[in-house]
Amino acid sequence: QKLTGMGCDAARAALVHRAIENYEARSAAFAELPRAVCHGDYNDANVLLRGDGDLDDDWGVLDVGDAVHSWRVNDVAIGAAYVMVTLCTKENARSGFLLEDK
Repeated sequence: QKLTGMGCDAARAALVHRAIENYEARSAAFAELPRAVCHGDYNDANVLLRGDGDLDDDWGVLDVGDAVHSWRVNDVAIGAAYVMVTLCTKENARSGFLLEDK
């Protein structure tokens, strides 16, 4: 109700509410997930590679300003989100993806 009362699209507001309900229903299980100090900002601009990009070459990660103690899976999720949002687009020449209009 709050989102639709603010003028948000009703279908999208329903998705947000369902996501919140799903989170609340499962939140007790989160206590069992392994935790660690996480980088918190894995994206292409924060990874350095030397050589041809092979993982046997030297590599490193910059920008630890968002590091937190949290669930280890968060770094995977954050990195995947950056890939989806910033790299997998036709506009991003760095992506290496060849996307064609279908």
